[in-house]
Amino acid sequence: MGGANIGRSLVVWNISILLHLLSNLSPMKEYQLSYMTLTSYITLDEYSVKIKQGPFVKKDIALNNLHHFYVMKGEQYNSLYWIYTNEKGKRTKFISMASSGDAGFAELTNELLQRFPEKSLNHLPEKEAFKTMNVANPKKWAPLVAFVIIFAVL
Repeated sequence: MGGANIGRSLVVWNISILLHLLSNLSPMKEYQLSYMTLTSYITLDEYSVKIKQGPFVKKDIALNNLHHFYVMKGEQYNSLYWIYTNEKGKRTKFISMASSGDAGFAELTNELLQRFPEKSLNHLPEKEAFKTMNVANPKKWAPLVAFVIIFAVL
């Protein structure tokens, strides 16, 4: 009889430990971002970020391969720059965009800043953040692109 009680106690104890461990895991969270006609779904769990942008673009970024992220807010749209090492070992970037005021974008960036403050470049001046990411600042080249498009159409 005593052995059966000890066995049940161990089972109850193991189940309580398992429930405790499961309750401490970061739950998977999904965010929906909208920009013009493009809808993006970003899933964040304890190991990775999965991005589905439109019907064709899919990214799976392991969190241990995520080097930096940078949130850039504008009047008409917001951008989230992801700098990571891809599956081929190459350092690369990906940009997620959302309309200004998009609730999913705000929730996602707040979650990223809360969980990974050390990976954020938002503490740096914009020029320095883009230099660290090795990315051209869109505020500098956007007017040039618009100029080229206007004259190409004329």
